[in-house]
Amino acid sequence: LTPERARVLVALAYYAALGVERVRLVETAERAEAERRVESMRSALLMAVSHDLRTPLTTIKALAHEMARDGDPAGAAVIEAEADRLDALVRDLLDLSRIHAGAVRPDVAVNTVDDLLGAALRRAAGALGDRAVTVALPDELLAGRFDLAQTLRVVVNLIENAAKYAPPG
Repeated sequence: LTPERARVLVALAYYAALGVERVRLVETAERAEAERRVESMRSALLMAVSHDLRTPLTTIKALAHEMARDGDPAGAAVIEAEADRLDALVRDLLDLSRIHAGAVRPDVAVNTVDDLLGAALRRAAGALGDRAVTVALPDELLAGRFDLAQTLRVVVNLIENAAKYAPPG
């Protein structure tokens, strides 16, 4: 090739590479936009389903209160406990949609482990039933920097799963 033809060939190769890169970037942008739309629709669906589930839960809890007043406190307590459990699941769905939407930011602060475990055991008491949980902490105060609400959710889930799937004792 003559030097002039070589320069033309290099320029053509450069512009062809630019064109290929532009097509790749456009495809990436379109894919990202499609994923954003899907995530937005998923979040809207989660919020709508969560909202629609809350209305019958309110009715169920009201009927359970009425049952307790009319003489079946044990049955009413079971219904109310299960309604509370379902309400917690709905809240988790809403939180999940907020997390995916980027609306939840960690609230990291200094917290103590005994506060975390005490709150987790209180919250998981219904799932534990008559199972005993022994907590052995060292004498010194254990503290750390973590989001108490989100860490509490994780620990409660672990306790509830242990209550469901662990053998007796």
